[in-house]
Amino acid sequence: QNTKFEIDSVASTIPKNNKKRPIMTSIITSLLTSSSSILSARIESLRATESSLISFSKLFNGSDTVRIEILDTPIPSTFYPRRARTGTCPIFSSAPAPPPDEFTIHSVRVTDSDPAAELSSSEKTPLVLLHGYSNSCLYFYRNLHGLSRHFRTLYALDLLGWGLSSRPPFPTSSSSEGGESSSSSDATAAAEDFFVESLEAWRKERNIPKMILGGHSMGGYL
Repeated sequence: QNTKFEIDSVASTIPKNNKKRPIMTSIITSLLTSSSSILSARIESLRATESSLISFSKLFNGSDTVRIEILDTPIPSTFYPRRARTGTCPIFSSAPAPPPDEFTIHSVRVTDSDPAAELSSSEKTPLVLLHGYSNSCLYFYRNLHGLSRHFRTLYALDLLGWGLSSRPPFPTSSSSEGGESSSSSDATAAAEDFFVESLEAWRKERNIPKMILGGHSMGGYL
């Protein structure tokens, strides 16, 4: 209600003959701006937000011995035996790499170089964090430094289709053609396979023999 009152108050100070100008300006801007430039701006906004969240993460149990790196890991598109429908990825389609037969999984890697830390065998195994639906790896920004006290190395991933990972056409069926699903259970199985197999392909590319998984919401489901 307060927000509405403020908006109405501001609107009341605008002359009647000027009220339509902001709307017309927005329409003209949309017509003159290409979809590719809008997408590029949104991607840059995502990158800027990611950088800010990495900086903010230091406010939560931050340590000078902790290092946070941004990683883009290519995985072969053949990771999925039931190929997705053909199409282009809006994130990496215009980039010189990766080539069309590869997808990219974006992530952050957190390492602690504190020599005083004594780690058990389980703590030497990297922790891999998976975000929930409609989210990204920096959802965990408040946990990265704290968890690094218990795990020498940890990763947080952008699942395919979210954040700054590739966004390939999503399979809606477990059929080899990637056509429409014949049943809801068939579509669910296709989705599960898509995410689980892409995670396995990422593990192989990073040469991680063993990992501990932690997830929130959909990430926990996977």
